[in-house]
Amino acid sequence: MADPKSILLIDGSARDRRYYGSVVQGALPDCRILEAENGEDGLKLYQSQSIDCVILELALPDIHGTDLLKQLDVPGSLGRKPVIVLTRLFYPTILTIAKENGAMATFVKKVTSEQVLQDAVLAALSTIPASFSAEKG
Repeated sequence: MADPKSILLIDGSARDRRYYGSVVQGALPDCRILEAENGEDGLKLYQSQSIDCVILELALPDIHGTDLLKQLDVPGSLGRKPVIVLTRLFYPTILTIAKENGAMATFVKKVTSEQVLQDAVLAALSTIPASFSAEKG
């Protein structure tokens, strides 16, 4: 049996982290949810933990999410893990910039269903080879 997946939620809203964490666990009951309330803490967790997928709010209290996306390439790793942008910002240009900076998918919270988010996380996890997932484990 495969190891449980680790999902990192980076979002300044504790309420949103709890809600979207429970949505993800609805699709992956055994997954481990890590939370960060700002970009600095999120980057530290990303670099120090075995993370399989990141769900990122672009409107963070300390750094813009598009800038954080650029920092998610960890030196010495096999490459970037999938990042799903789930943001309250409803600006097509920002979502395009997020994709250009490496986001696998971009969604606006207000118009994204639980099922769409769950499907996106499952699709993101399916792109990771088994050996890649265990890289820091």
